[in-house]
Amino acid sequence: MSTVFEPVVSDNVVAKNGKSNGNGTGTSRGREIKPIGLNGQKVVGKRYSLKDAKGDALETWSDIARRVVGHVSRAEQDPGMRDYFYNSMLEIMLNREFIPNTPCLVNAGKPKGQLAACFVLHVPDSIEGIMEHAQAAAIIHQTGGGTGMTYEFLRPAGAMVNSTRGVASGPVSFMNIVNTMTEVVKQGGVRRGANMGMMRCLSGDTMIHTLEGRFPIKELVGQNPYIYACDPETKKTHVIQAQAVFVSDRNRKMVRVWMDNDEYIDCTPDHRFLLSNGKYKEAQELSLGDSLMAFSKSVARHGSERRYIKYIGNTGSRSVPEHQIVAKDILG
Repeated sequence: MSTVFEPVVSDNVVAKNGKSNGNGTGTSRGREIKPIGLNGQKVVGKRYSLKDAKGDALETWSDIARRVVGHVSRAEQDPGMRDYFYNSMLEIMLNREFIPNTPCLVNAGKPKGQLAACFVLHVPDSIEGIMEHAQAAAIIHQTGGGTGMTYEFLRPAGAMVNSTRGVASGPVSFMNIVNTMTEVVKQGGVRRGANMGMMRCLSGDTMIHTLEGRFPIKELVGQNPYIYACDPETKKTHVIQAQAVFVSDRNRKMVRVWMDNDEYIDCTPDHRFLLSNGKYKEAQELSLGDSLMAFSKSVARHGSERRYIKYIGNTGSRSVPEHQIVAKDILG
C-alpha cells in the first residue's frame, strides 16, 4: 500500500498526518532534490505553511509540496494515473521547476480549499447588485483570490435613478467601495488583495465638450471638469462634474468611427455609443446608417433684446438655455 504525507486540516490547524491513502508513494523518484536554502525556509514558514493555534509553522517545503500534490492528484480517477501524477509532480515541485500559485500553496488540503487566483466578476447596475458584487469580492480576497471587473455598465454620475428619483453617484464611487474593502481584507492572511477595475476608453485626442469649451481628453487628465451628459431614458441634457479623468490603458487596439459630418472618434472596439433611440451599441457593432445620440449647441437671440443665449440639447429633445440647466444641475 502506498503512502503520502497529507495533513488532516481542521480550523486552519494541522491534526495528525494522513497515512496509506493510496494517492501516491509520497517520495520523489529520480534526481537528488535541491535544498531550499535558509531564506527560502523562512519565507515558506511565514507565508505558505499551515500554522498551529499559536501561529507557528507546522510544515517544511517538502511537507507543503506533498500536501498540495496529494490534494490536486485526487482529480485523477485512475489509481495508476493518480500515482504517476503524484510522483512526477512532487519531484517537479520539490525542485522548484514549477510552483503553483499562492492560493494553491496556502489552501490545498483545507476544508474550503480555494485554488484559483483570478476571478472575473459582473457588476450589475443596481444598488443590490453592486453590494452583492462587493461581498463576492471580499470572500474571494479572503481566500487568496484576485478580482477583475468592468464598471462600464453602471450609469454615469448624475444619471436619474428611477426607484428613488435621485441621481447616481457614478462608477468611480463604487470602485472606491471595493478598493476600501480590499485594504481591509487580507488575502488568506497572507497578502493584500488585488483588483483590476476597467472602463472602456477613448483616445487621448478625443474632443470633450465642457462648460469651458472643447478640449482633448488627454488635457483633462487629473481634473474634474463640468461636462455634458445625456439621460438615455428621458433624452434630456444635463451638466455634471466628472469624478475622474485618467489614463485607463495604453497600447490598446483602437477603431475609428466616422460621422456623417466628417468628424470621427477613435476608441476601443468595445466602447459603447448611445443611439438616438436610447439604446447602446459597441463601436465594433456599429454599421452604416446607425443614428447616434447627437449633442447640439447653438446661440440664438433672446426675443427682441440685443443679447444672445446659448442653447443645448440632444437628438429628440427640446433645446434648453444652458444657464437654466447649469442652475438646476449644479446649483440645485
